[in-house]
Amino acid sequence: MIWLDNIRVEPKYAFTGETKEVDGRVVKRIKSLRAFGNVDAYCLGGFIASEENLSHLGDCWVSKDAIVMDNAIVKGNARVTDNSIIKDNAIIRKEATIRGKSLVSNDAVVSGEAIIVDTKVLDYVHVSDNSYLENCEVTYSGDVGGRARLKNSIITDRAKLYGNIRLIDTEVAGEVLLRSCMHVINGKISKSTDYLTIGEYGENSATITFYRTKFNDIFAYVDMGRKTFYGDLSTFKDNMTSVYSPINTPMRNSLLEIVRIHFTELPKKES
Repeated sequence: MIWLDNIRVEPKYAFTGETKEVDGRVVKRIKSLRAFGNVDAYCLGGFIASEENLSHLGDCWVSKDAIVMDNAIVKGNARVTDNSIIKDNAIIRKEATIRGKSLVSNDAVVSGEAIIVDTKVLDYVHVSDNSYLENCEVTYSGDVGGRARLKNSIITDRAKLYGNIRLIDTEVAGEVLLRSCMHVINGKISKSTDYLTIGEYGENSATITFYRTKFNDIFAYVDMGRKTFYGDLSTFKDNMTSVYSPINTPMRNSLLEIVRIHFTELPKKES
């Protein structure tokens, strides 16, 4: 038995004797000593530098060839697996899961029920709540929370994302705060005039996101529950009333006028 935080705890893992060197530091493979969570007794785990890296409390675990080193900490019921690396002063806690070839470093924190797959989380970043990130990079004090779903995207320079946000192949940079329900594909957002979200529009409470793309075009993504629409403004103008009947021609034209005013670089509406 060992004492942790004034609690008498039965150790849940020990070192196997297998070691390897990573960036000039030695890490050691672990194995479980008892069953906990979904880990069987005497199951081989991943690599840690010392017992300071993985708490004996809770069901947290490091498995496969994952590595936790330096002053990084995995605690609570968090899981680190596959070929992920957690280093420097990073913290993985609560129910968070780190998978694939992810890297969490510097002073980054991943918590809540967040899932990180093949993603870099660096610097003073906090990923939390029910976020899901796949093949992304979050750096320079960026925050991601709520029910954000990000794929192949970059979040940097203090950008903060909360809420029901879906980003695919998108870059968000600068001190931008995204809090609405929105869906962006191939976008580039660095200021408030790069996007416009209109929620609960029409009879079926559609959510409409207008945004600037990487090619400086303005696209629209309309989420109608069972149906979605995605295209540039010309396509939106030509097809929206037929695709989504609650949006009639006057409503569509009103939306386009709002967009024209918001995205100041657009040309004026033709008469």
